[in-house]
Amino acid sequence: MIERKKRRAPDWNRQTRPPVPRPPPKSCDCQFHIFGDPKKYPLRYDPTFQPPSATFADMQNVLRILGIERGVIVHSMRFDIDHSLLIDTLSALSPKGLQLRMARRNSSRSSAAGSGGASSFQCLRSMSM
Repeated sequence: MIERKKRRAPDWNRQTRPPVPRPPPKSCDCQFHIFGDPKKYPLRYDPTFQPPSATFADMQNVLRILGIERGVIVHSMRFDIDHSLLIDTLSALSPKGLQLRMARRNSSRSSAAGSGGASSFQCLRSMSM
């Protein structure tokens, strides 16, 4: 068996400054990943990878400082078909202005998901950051 070394994702700078000029109203960060407590949300793919501390609350703060009102959470492939972090994060948001649509995969892996094989959620309206 080949031993894999633990790999750590680079930490990101939380000392974000507001840009000048500010972005236009309703600007959107088109992609960011979030990670949670590894005991509650363990990685399913490549467990040697050590993700950065990057919670949804961290991203909300960064986006607020940058003046970005909307964002798209992209499910990390490291969680494979386990969407529990994404579901828990979105469930904790205020439902005002938030609509979700579950997309299904057309693969044999989707039946293994147990919860319908969700592969993504699409926000149809903006969510308040």
